[in-house]
Amino acid sequence: MSNPAPAPAAPSKLTTIYIARHGFRSNWLPNPTIIAQPTPTARDPPLAAYGLEQAHHLASHLSSPALGGPKPTEIYSSPFYRCIQTALPTAQALGVEVRIEPGIGEWYHPTPPSPSPPSLHPRPLPASLLLPLLPPGTPLSLAHAPTLYPSRRGETVDEVHTRCKVFLDEFLRRLEEREDEPEAVLFVGHAASVIALGRALTGRGKEEVRAGCASLSTYTRDPEDGSKWHLTKNADTSYLPNGLERHWDFTMVSGHFDPGEPVPPGEAADETERGWTGVVPVEVWGEWERARRGEKEGAGGRL
Repeated sequence: MSNPAPAPAAPSKLTTIYIARHGFRSNWLPNPTIIAQPTPTARDPPLAAYGLEQAHHLASHLSSPALGGPKPTEIYSSPFYRCIQTALPTAQALGVEVRIEPGIGEWYHPTPPSPSPPSLHPRPLPASLLLPLLPPGTPLSLAHAPTLYPSRRGETVDEVHTRCKVFLDEFLRRLEEREDEPEAVLFVGHAASVIALGRALTGRGKEEVRAGCASLSTYTRDPEDGSKWHLTKNADTSYLPNGLERHWDFTMVSGHFDPGEPVPPGEAADETERGWTGVVPVEVWGEWERARRGEKEGAGGRL
């Protein structure tokens, strides 16, 4: 007697992914030094006042019927301060938490092969250490287990696309295993990650994804083939008074290396000794995060 065929997998509840870029950065101002950097992480400028206005326009759009789709019930932000600031008004408008996700974080060129002294790119603070640096009452999740950490040695253009594809595959796998899988989520990232995530979703490596400040792209799952996603709105800025601004794409890339930040004397130059790189197994995240938090506090925020 043959064994019965396995039951078909239940269709995913997730139908919509929104991807937004952060708002206008303070270091783009004519005099960027007038706004202090709130975190000890190198190259982590906050939004300018204009960027905060853009974030509120984005929140109004995402929480209004004009969105034209399901409202996101989970928000994932790059750990850089400007992205969290962009996500917060939407989180407050929708009554949800912001979940820190390094997998959609900033892109840096590779560090030089043999720098002296050795250098690595900055790794932003975890949620537990970001929370005290944010306004009181900020709805920041301390329970979310990050999916992936980018390499601190930087990435080529191909590598940042691979990183976003690996992140997305693992993120969606974990999401679809949950009984409370959401119908729609929002990612808030940077121009490079916004574009690379979009290309990973559509499967078209040359997809012309636009990425202006506080713009919003919408991806919808194919109702017939759940493995396919379609770009249905490309960098919508209809809700922003000045439309698309500060668009960036990979054709604007110049140079091959970024010097990064020198590793302080006496500290390991091997990034594997200074924090995880790649997909983070959920079962080890809690223990590793507690250890990293203690190391971070002891190192004066340098990691």
